[in-house]
Amino acid sequence: MDDVLGSFDSPIKPWHVDVSRHFYDAFGNNETEISAHYIALLCQERFGWFPFTRAEIESLYTRRGPGDGFYFNHLISNGWIVEKDGKYHITRDFIASIYKSSPVTNWRKMLSILAKSLISRVCKTSPAK
Repeated sequence: MDDVLGSFDSPIKPWHVDVSRHFYDAFGNNETEISAHYIALLCQERFGWFPFTRAEIESLYTRRGPGDGFYFNHLISNGWIVEKDGKYHITRDFIASIYKSSPVTNWRKMLSILAKSLISRVCKTSPAK
């Protein structure tokens, strides 16, 4: 599918999206927008729109969400996320929708998102004491 992104194919980066707000009207369904929120969080933690596995999104959902099992809620059936070879791929339309709904509007906010993502990554890779 030509709509599926590689890791660096979009000028809009995950840190350009404000995940502190709900993605109102991004997908026309509250549950779908909540699912998109967790995928955007995962992409921010990974510093890119990289394909991800079910285990990766479940792990994030367990850490950051209610932890009762992640549902894509129409993101796949409506083509916003594409499953291929056991991985889920972000589409350009997915990125455009969440960015249009919730763009970061100032540099301070963007730096805060980047710092949180970096801290999350360092904490996950640091050896336990």
